Order: sequence, then C-alpha cells, then structure tokens
Amino acid sequence: MRKVKDISWEEVFENWRENEANNPGWVEIATKIKGWPDWESWRSFGANQMNLPNQDWSMYQFDDTM
Repeated sequence: MRKVKDISWEEVFENWRENEANNPGWVEIATKIKGWPDWESWRSFGANQMNLPNQDWSMYQFDDTM
C-alpha cells in the first residue's frame, strides 16, 4: 500500500456522494427507514458526529491486494 496524496474532507464526501446518493437502496435507508429528508442530510449528520470533516485524509493505492 502506498500513499498517493493528501485529500480534503470535501473530496472524500464527494466520492461518498457519487457512490451512494443516487443509489435507490441508500436513498431509501436515509429517507424511508431513517427518516431524513435526503441522503446528504443523513450522511452529513453521522460524519459530523464522528468529527470527520476535521480529520486528516489521504488517498492510498494497493499495489498487491493479496
């Protein structure tokens, strides 16, 4: 595993959004099951509870997954 670069919380959250926010299953969990108005409200709340926006973030690459 090697470090590729440092990234911002905004980049991390945007990648998370790209992977989940338009997925009907995740949207259903956020809105119908959890009762949030949308995916972003639900995920932002959890991220803020864990202080994720204030952490240091880096991107890594696995050269050999085995």
